[in-house]
Amino acid sequence: MTPTDAPDDAASPDAAPDSALVALRAQRDAAKAQLAQLHIKVPRMDLWGAYRPVDPGVVEEAIERRRRRAKTDAARQQATLLANADVLVAHCDGLYRLDADGREVGLDPRKAGWTQYGAALGTALGYDPGDTPVSACVGLFATAADLMTHATQLAIASGYDTAEAEVRYRGE
Repeated sequence: MTPTDAPDDAASPDAAPDSALVALRAQRDAAKAQLAQLHIKVPRMDLWGAYRPVDPGVVEEAIERRRRRAKTDAARQQATLLANADVLVAHCDGLYRLDADGREVGLDPRKAGWTQYGAALGTALGYDPGDTPVSACVGLFATAADLMTHATQLAIASGYDTAEAEVRYRGE
């Protein structure tokens, strides 16, 4: 019998509990559980973002959408940056810092939970409260390169190959 002719023991209800196939399922389930929330440090800051994984194609779609809407050369040049901010905002569960005991805490001590990209963050950063969550996201980072690095780290943590993530997130 060749390896491709072998019966599918993993589907069998009487598969040995310690078989490699059962162990493989447990490994896959553990990997999926680790991906439920990805914690990425914000460059140059004592700040973390908790994100859901980014599926393939999401970044390219966001870049293309931004480029189509761009009316000027300046807007087209900003399309990749804003598309990456779109992805960060859409996948963010919250921003937090670590307190002295290593616990994750939001940025506003008056509110429970993590801080979101939005009006409160934008106002704290000196932006108009009517600005969008994407404006708050862009304004959070010290440089455009920091935002791009953060987005690339999210892609890598989501499972993209490092080189592939750099190409996708930079819109090359």
